[in-house]
Amino acid sequence: MKLPKRPRTKSRSGWAMLLVGIALIAGSTMAAMLMVSGTVTSRGANTHRQQVRAWYLAEGAVETAKKELMEAIAAFEDVPQTGTAVIDGRQVTYNIEETGFEQIQTDPAGIQTIVTAYELGSTVAVEGYQATAHRIVNVQATPIFQFAVFYDDDLEIFPGANMTIGGRVHTNSDMYLGSGATLTMNTNYVRAIGEIYRERKDVPGDAPGTVSIRKWVENPFDPSEPSEYVKMLSKSQMSAEGVTTTSGYDSAFTAGYDKSGDGDFYDSGDWLPWPPERSTSGRSRTATRSRGRP
Repeated sequence: MKLPKRPRTKSRSGWAMLLVGIALIAGSTMAAMLMVSGTVTSRGANTHRQQVRAWYLAEGAVETAKKELMEAIAAFEDVPQTGTAVIDGRQVTYNIEETGFEQIQTDPAGIQTIVTAYELGSTVAVEGYQATAHRIVNVQATPIFQFAVFYDDDLEIFPGANMTIGGRVHTNSDMYLGSGATLTMNTNYVRAIGEIYRERKDVPGDAPGTVSIRKWVENPFDPSEPSEYVKMLSKSQMSAEGVTTTSGYDSAFTAGYDKSGDGDFYDSGDWLPWPPERSTSGRSRTATRSRGRP
């Protein structure tokens, strides 16, 4: 006698429903995790963006503070302790404070420069995120009372009568030297950021008179130092020496004159070229030039 087989339809249907439920739960969990991950990533990106924005605003304020500091020092004005900068349409506050560090530096020519340290700072908050920028800067100031003549533009020294200048001469542009009589530079500091010409500015070419510049000594203000002078010859005076020049012995005289043609400038009648950092007549140092502000 055979027993009837039990139907399996309901059992299989139950397993299918269970698998579907598990799949739904897994899908929902994965979707939830993706949503959480996306939210966290978005928040992280927003946090980073706000932090970077705050940092750039603080850095911009410090740059503005640096500019204000330099302008105040250059104009001999009081340095502001605080101020505001408008960056990306937003007002940002900065602070300027002396650190207490100060020293005096002296270059080989005896020019003294005062070095003062300042701390610049700014703190900015953007959407609850804060950034702080700090910077230490050293400001150099060279008092101009150390110069007999200091000029910021083209400087022309062309006296009609005899004149002696007993101190440093400097210009931040070109210098033009000549005289209706004799111009004596009782200093070994004659410098220009640009060029030094032995001619008039308004009438290029030859210039009359005599220009004498003291030979180099370590301390021209020491009365025990030797006091010898070298003439800075004009175009016609150089021509009388057998040397053709553009405007005399000056910055335009860059090739030199080798009378003997032996490849050096140390024979009789030779003239050294005008070097980029100092001028020499024969073997004696006279005027000097600088490529930067003193």
